[in-house]
Amino acid sequence: NLMALITGIGYSWSSPCIPKLNGSVDSDRNPLGRPATLQEISWITSLHALGSLCGPLFTGVVSRKLGKKLTLIIFSIPQVASSIILIFAYNVTHFYISRFLLGIGTGCVFSVIPSYIGEISPTYMRGRTSMLNSVLLTAGQTLVLIIGPFVTIRTIAVMTLLVSIVFLFTCVCYVPESPYFYIMNGKIEEAKKTLSSWGRRESLDKELLEITTICEQSATEQSFKALFSLKILKKCLVISLGLVTLQSLVGNPAIVAYQQTIIDTSKNNYISGDTSVMIISIMQLI
Repeated sequence: NLMALITGIGYSWSSPCIPKLNGSVDSDRNPLGRPATLQEISWITSLHALGSLCGPLFTGVVSRKLGKKLTLIIFSIPQVASSIILIFAYNVTHFYISRFLLGIGTGCVFSVIPSYIGEISPTYMRGRTSMLNSVLLTAGQTLVLIIGPFVTIRTIAVMTLLVSIVFLFTCVCYVPESPYFYIMNGKIEEAKKTLSSWGRRESLDKELLEITTICEQSATEQSFKALFSLKILKKCLVISLGLVTLQSLVGNPAIVAYQQTIIDTSKNNYISGDTSVMIISIMQLI
């Protein structure tokens, strides 16, 4: 879930950083050495979304071949690289590359982590553990919106890098592979060890049977055509695509990216843009 925190930081990063890049605030600490143009700002903001679109195109194949643990490790590397590039960035191309790489990691958060959490969590805890992904995503947004206006772009990058390194270290050393992946590849003993290490020895045989049944069903129903041939899957697909489309059509990505700039340009004499977004983000987290 630390990966979700990093994603939240990246998702709202542009709100406090755009005023720094276009020279509205802290113009003397602008890493570009000049105000960024409107077109450059648009690309810096949009390339994160483009990377998020590209990420899921590969996560499905990688997770099936290598497992979800290794997939998380692989897709956390672009997030680490993104932060390192941002720390040393001094021209707009560096920002383009950094934001695109961060977006690739973001694609993993929305495609792999939810299913991974569902696979490793006991049935009675699945709802609560899945909710943590959304909570930490929002917490990351809140963190960058509160701290961002008072620190430099490089400081935010260092903060993100530290969280990324902690996640990578934790994932390599402590995070187990999903028992579903082991069973799908015929590694029953490894699946038993994983379930036993989580203290689920009493229900071990029952869980193994459930996981085996689910894996067998997945093996026979994983065709792309099943999305359109099975009624329940069609319904889920329509609902998911409908919600995502509506969220984009109402301008949510643009509002999140430019919220401080929007408030600053509204000629509000009562409260500043950075204070406004802090209040909004805290209310959103609550």
